[in-house]
Amino acid sequence: MKQLILLFIGLSVAAGALFTSQPVSASLNDFTFREFEGNYYLSRDSDGRAVMRVVESFTAEFPNYDRNKGVIRGIPSSYQDHSVSVKVQSLKRNGNTEPIYRQYSSNGQWIVETGDDNYVQGNQTYELTYTLRDVIRDSDTYQELYWDTVGTSSSQSFGYVKATVHLDDSVRDLFTGDTLCYEGGQGATTQCQATDNGASVTFSSLGQIAPYQNVTMLMKFAPDSFTAYRVNLWEVLRVFAIPIGSLIMSLVGLVMALRLRFSRGREPKGAGIIVPQYLPPYGMSVLEASGIKGRLRSAIPAQLIDLAVRHKIRIIEQSGGRKPTYQLEVLSIDGLHPDEELVLRATTKLTVGGTYTMSSTDYSVGTMLRTIRDKAIGTNAIEQGYRQVPSGGKYAKKVATTLLMLGAMVPFGAIFAIPILSGGMGNDTVRTVLFAMPFVTWPIMFIGTALTAKTKDPLTQQGVAMKEYLEGLEMYMKVAEADRLKILQSPQGAERTPIDTNDQQQMIRLYERVLPYAVLFGVEKDWAKTLEIAYDTASTTPDWYGGASGAFNAAVLGSTLSTFSSTAAASFAPPPSTSSSSSGFSSGGGFSGGGGGGGGFGGR
Repeated sequence: MKQLILLFIGLSVAAGALFTSQPVSASLNDFTFREFEGNYYLSRDSDGRAVMRVVESFTAEFPNYDRNKGVIRGIPSSYQDHSVSVKVQSLKRNGNTEPIYRQYSSNGQWIVETGDDNYVQGNQTYELTYTLRDVIRDSDTYQELYWDTVGTSSSQSFGYVKATVHLDDSVRDLFTGDTLCYEGGQGATTQCQATDNGASVTFSSLGQIAPYQNVTMLMKFAPDSFTAYRVNLWEVLRVFAIPIGSLIMSLVGLVMALRLRFSRGREPKGAGIIVPQYLPPYGMSVLEASGIKGRLRSAIPAQLIDLAVRHKIRIIEQSGGRKPTYQLEVLSIDGLHPDEELVLRATTKLTVGGTYTMSSTDYSVGTMLRTIRDKAIGTNAIEQGYRQVPSGGKYAKKVATTLLMLGAMVPFGAIFAIPILSGGMGNDTVRTVLFAMPFVTWPIMFIGTALTAKTKDPLTQQGVAMKEYLEGLEMYMKVAEADRLKILQSPQGAERTPIDTNDQQQMIRLYERVLPYAVLFGVEKDWAKTLEIAYDTASTTPDWYGGASGAFNAAVLGSTLSTFSSTAAASFAPPPSTSSSSSGFSSGGGFSGGGGGGGGFGGR
């Protein structure tokens, strides 16, 4: 889960960096344009929708030394909250085909970077041809072409700006003859020159256009001249295939996770009678027992106590202010269970005499120990015959996890492919949906992953028998001392491993031997009282534990064990988790910088 969260943060930062305007070196934009001439060929397609082919010619005046490699043209990719379907057809420089360095979508514009890695100097004339759709705005009594030329975001000046709208036969008779021309910065109302040539209308600036100024052209058409923009179902499906597919994958993964969690196969029935047990299960590690008993939080502390009472390690309490700290010292590595060997290797490098001081910030060791525990209660339990995998269960969990991860991660990856996906919808809309989708799919992934993580394969007959054995051990530890003695002295007890209840040293060894399971079952304080009495009666102290002062106080054994368990659990816990391109305008009026199109220029 930690890795997924880090991956989620990393993708968020990368995507945010990609679509945030980056400041361009001022020197690259330190040039001017001698002129800008645009030819706009307006027509209707077979559906009556507006189509406009644009041919822009502009001459950049670069310095006569190596600084610029070309120009950057930003073409707004949406108008009136819908896509204008920008398609670049050709690019020329000084009459020759010019390579396009790259094209991409950024902040509602389609960016075209010209040139290659070679520098350009002096006057360079570029001709850019592209097509647009749905460029007409509806009003109550007429329709309008309200369009910017160079836009209000260019830091370069233009010697003059001229734009000519050529009317196709399909729209010429629909033009009312009403025109307006504005120039200046955003919101300026200074009128420029508009000339009706019959089959075309030319809009010209009054003079030089300063940086961040623009020429806006406005033409009126009869009502219903053009079919309004409408979303095509196929385009929507094509554009949003990834978000929809992402959501579907997440939901399918969640359904599979729910089925895995709550519809596993039935476990075999046990004997039905719990017999008290006073010895730990033979040949099983405490970690394996924790999986069968379902006590995972206390598994690692219990395993460490088990190693201590068997004299494999010694627990040394150290003074640590309000809370003590604990050090583990390896005494022997003989006869270790594979799980125990892995635990010591993760902490003390499996070296006799080696030590390890538990720390609440040693996340690497904590991660290793949890991995060892999860393997012991998962794969190892299946291999040992304690658990079984239902038909298809092994692959179902992997498939569910894969679908959940893909559903959560694909939208972020798809953001980088917006230019390919943007079809009939605005790039801003696509980007917004893709950015928002993880906020839907990530909660689904977290829930589904948590469910699969808690899903345990059903116990086998052998596993059920072991579970009943552990329940018998828990029963023994919870009864009164007198009843425990009776169990040890009973004929059934005598048939197992004989225990002389009058031998205090033998009783102490027995009580110590099952102490790890008291920690596992959560009854360590009560069991510690039994050990306190035994230690006091035998006038002895445990050699597997060393107090901060060097002396051991049996009377505080219960609180000591509780403190050690909580400290160990905390030490090995996981780390904390950490619009449209143009402004509005009113019918019958207008201003510069208020139309569609425009965009801006820059140097590269």
